[in-house]
Amino acid sequence: MIADTEELKHVILYDGVCNYCDAIVQFLIRVDKKNDFKFAHITSQTGSKMLNKFGIDSILHDSFIYVKDHEYYMYSDGAGQVLLQLGGTYAVMGKILLAMPLTIRDAIYKWVARNRYKLFGRKQSCDIQSQSILDKFLI
Repeated sequence: MIADTEELKHVILYDGVCNYCDAIVQFLIRVDKKNDFKFAHITSQTGSKMLNKFGIDSILHDSFIYVKDHEYYMYSDGAGQVLLQLGGTYAVMGKILLAMPLTIRDAIYKWVARNRYKLFGRKQSCDIQSQSILDKFLI
């Protein structure tokens, strides 16, 4: 579904050809009991609109970006905010992550991001999602 970026509250922009990124998205779909999150490839029409809206460089593909209530979070801040939104034990993990020094957590995040294709591989194309979760994805 093509989305009006003004009405989106919890959107995760991610690298659609990264195996690691896709595994994280599939995990988030399973644990998102409140059905809060929507997902868009960072290079999709919705992804591009959101990057433009926030003035984020469109060549930035080394981070997933979490858009929450008209604000955005990148790198380890994005991961921590997503964990907080999930609630429960995940929120505790998010608080612990966000309590760590930003320079340390972002250095780790950026190292994994830089090496994600070497470590986890790359898809040749985007997966077709099952009908039951198709409404979670924005184009």
